[in-house]
Amino acid sequence: MPQWIESLVNLIFSLTIVFLGIVAYKKHGARAFLVISIAFLCFALSHAVRFGENIFGYPVVENSILSIVLVLVRITGYALVVFGLAISFRR
Repeated sequence: MPQWIESLVNLIFSLTIVFLGIVAYKKHGARAFLVISIAFLCFALSHAVRFGENIFGYPVVENSILSIVLVLVRITGYALVVFGLAISFRR
C-alpha cells in the first residue's frame, strides 16, 4: 500500500475521532471527551504533515526542527489521551 494512502486513512480516522469526541462532549459535558478529541487533533496534524510529505515530496524527516516538532506533537497527543482517560476514571 502506498504511504500516502496510509497517511490519508489515518488522517480521516483521527479527524473522525475528533468530530465524535466533540459531539460527545457537547452531549454529555464530560471533559474527558474534549481532552481526547484534542489529543487526536494532535495525531491528525501529524498525519496531515506526513500526507503532505508524501504528496508534495517535501521530506519533513530531513528537517530536524520539523521532525522534533512532530515528535513533540505526538508526545502531547499521547499525554492528552492518558490525561483524558485519567479524568474518566476519576468520575
